[in-house]
Amino acid sequence: MKEYDVNIRETMEMTVTVSAKSAEEAKDLVEQGWSNGEYVLTEENFVGAVFSIEAEREIAFEKTTVIMVEPQKAPVTVELEGVQNEINDLIGGEIDILRPFDDDVAVLCSEGRDKGMFPLNRALYDEDHRVSDIIRGTFLVVGMSDDSFVSLSPEQKDKFSKLFETPESFIRMGKNIMAIPLEDTKPKSKDVLEKPRVKSPEHNAHGASL
Repeated sequence: MKEYDVNIRETMEMTVTVSAKSAEEAKDLVEQGWSNGEYVLTEENFVGAVFSIEAEREIAFEKTTVIMVEPQKAPVTVELEGVQNEINDLIGGEIDILRPFDDDVAVLCSEGRDKGMFPLNRALYDEDHRVSDIIRGTFLVVGMSDDSFVSLSPEQKDKFSKLFETPESFIRMGKNIMAIPLEDTKPKSKDVLEKPRVKSPEHNAHGASL
């Protein structure tokens, strides 16, 4: 991908009539009148615009390190270059941004999950360790700086890789939904991570139903 500097040149025209002894004097009179504000060109005098390329450059994207979590699979680390387009391709649609954690990270999933277009993937838990929301489809965990996506820090990468390392299936128990770890797909590890508490979900309306 490249970036371009595009010059826009607009043209406006006005014809005025003056009395003079010569063409040169007429030109001088109109130029002086224009300088004095006697002739003011407005949008009504617009006759067109010309667009021209002044420069082009290759864009060198800084790679952004994120975690990708697919249904029924362990998380993997992905390096993105053209962030926006690559994210859309990986999650399968337009981006829905969730901020369920206190960390400077975001969960990026597809807006289509609200319509049940994707399989259930991973649960989010409230402070009582009950399922508060279920993310459908492939999602990414990315770092956040102000309103921009950035690479996860090594600590964030380790924390959220462990948090989502075990795929889950889901069953309904009365009014509640339970997440069942699929242990046979869990990576071999000696680390045991308790599900952390998350903020009250701002996207509860997106919760999946079985």
